[in-house]
Amino acid sequence: MSKTTVLLLIALFAGVVQNHGKIKRWLSPLPPSVLEAANVVLYSTRWCIYCAKTRSYFAANNIKYRDIDVELTVEGRKAYLELGGNGVPIVLINNNVVIEGYAPDEIDETLRRM
Repeated sequence: MSKTTVLLLIALFAGVVQNHGKIKRWLSPLPPSVLEAANVVLYSTRWCIYCAKTRSYFAANNIKYRDIDVELTVEGRKAYLELGGNGVPIVLINNNVVIEGYAPDEIDETLRRM
């Protein structure tokens, strides 16, 4: 096996490892019934990179959600603080599952269990 082939295989393996979540979601998307039934709320800010990544994840997976900027409304800030308020984003699913940070695999798994 040539060095080029080995390097290409290593690069391919690294790409699969880095993108395993995206590949998994592509091969096994969430059913439309789950996407329609879920009550998903994103507590975020405009400047947060991980909030933007979470929005992109929702858009790419057709997940309907309500986006509440915790810096713009008193109600949003209050709800955010009641959930712990240690950072953004915070995703609340069906008023009982709280996911902190950018965690697409955890969001995906929670929605699948519904």
